Amino acid sequence: MITAGAGMGVDSGLTFFNGSTDGFYLHYPHFKKIGMSFKEAASSQFFFKDPFKFWYFYGHRFNEYKQAEPHKGYQDVLKLGKLKNNNYFVFTSNVDNHFLRAGFD
Repeated sequence: MITAGAGMGVDSGLTFFNGSTDGFYLHYPHFKKIGMSFKEAASSQFFFKDPFKFWYFYGHRFNEYKQAEPHKGYQDVLKLGKLKNNNYFVFTSNVDNHFLRAGFD
């Protein structure tokens, strides 16, 4: 079993939201200016309050995921899976699609 969280995408250039606001505010200075956290920006309440800014936030993230290439670590882990006769399973909370783009089933 291969497990991965948000940290797996950092070397691909993706923003890492590790509970602190550093990465979030670096990429979204507007939210820093108004004192909004990642959790608040990602909430359905924010969607109903300001759909334009909500979709800006998600649109930016979607484009970031599409443009970033899976880094070499994905290939390294895939090679390990292939050594096990492709008998592997990926369990991830990531929505960046990098495991599929790197060649995982």
